[in-house]
Amino acid sequence: MNTRNILIAGEKDVLSSEALDYLSSNGRSQHFRFSKVSLEELQRHIGQLKNGSRCHLVVYPFTAHLSRSQSMELVASRFEGVPVVNSLSFYIQSTGRVPVKHMRPEWLINPSGSLPIKTPLHRALKRAFDIVFSAFSIIGSFPLMAIIAAAVKLTSRGPVFYIHERLGFKGRPFRLYKFRTMIAGAEASSGPVWAKKNDPRVTRVGRILRKTRLDELPQFFNVLKGDMSVVGPRPIRQFFAKKLAKEFPYYSLRFSVKPGITGWAQVKGDYGNNMEGQLRKLEFDLFYIQEYSLLLDVIILVKTIKTVLAGKGQ
Repeated sequence: MNTRNILIAGEKDVLSSEALDYLSSNGRSQHFRFSKVSLEELQRHIGQLKNGSRCHLVVYPFTAHLSRSQSMELVASRFEGVPVVNSLSFYIQSTGRVPVKHMRPEWLINPSGSLPIKTPLHRALKRAFDIVFSAFSIIGSFPLMAIIAAAVKLTSRGPVFYIHERLGFKGRPFRLYKFRTMIAGAEASSGPVWAKKNDPRVTRVGRILRKTRLDELPQFFNVLKGDMSVVGPRPIRQFFAKKLAKEFPYYSLRFSVKPGITGWAQVKGDYGNNMEGQLRKLEFDLFYIQEYSLLLDVIILVKTIKTVLAGKGQ
């Protein structure tokens, strides 16, 4: 694979630095050659690139106040075929997240129009897809759901289904359906706690269901009812939502769309059983809402199916 040359302007830009750290930690930095320069050196380096070296991308600091000459150099580069992006866009496209820790409200304002997922056409298409996909999923998986129900009932005491209140679109509560994977009364003594790897409260059958994510199958009925979508941020309990809203000022934005059976955060990472993990989930959720497309939904579904077949759920 050919190495792509990327020029990073602004040596102290936090967004660019964190994006580079992410690419490095995920083994993707080997495909790129990064050159970091100060804003003062930007014009000279762009001039050198025009005279010989091939540059595939120029990244400039999102929050920087560029001089007229610096701005014109970037404009000229773009018109000569070299893509130019700000560090916020570079961060979002590199990580698949929105940098909540560094966000300011004005960053989320797009003067060119509504977010794609908020337009009437996209909402109608997404709802139509939800109805068709969930109906076929229920019909196709009904024999399997009957077997799972019998296995849950015969191997542990308690109900077959776990029915619990979650927050949906605009924070409205609804009753979510799942196959029970924990012992009955799992939170009787502890109260609400985040799910985690190797949770001792999970039953033997429940462990298999979580690995394959088959415990989520009854949620297709939630989709048919209109409480959920096939793809979207995972529904959360009010107890945790209140707690997280105090920590993260943009947390309520995830309720601007319906919750989903699977989502971008689920295919990109594992359970966020601490504040740092929940922040990562929020960043992925906001990326999904901001960058939504039907193609992105299809990509998430394909990744989810691969996870189910590989038994890599939790």
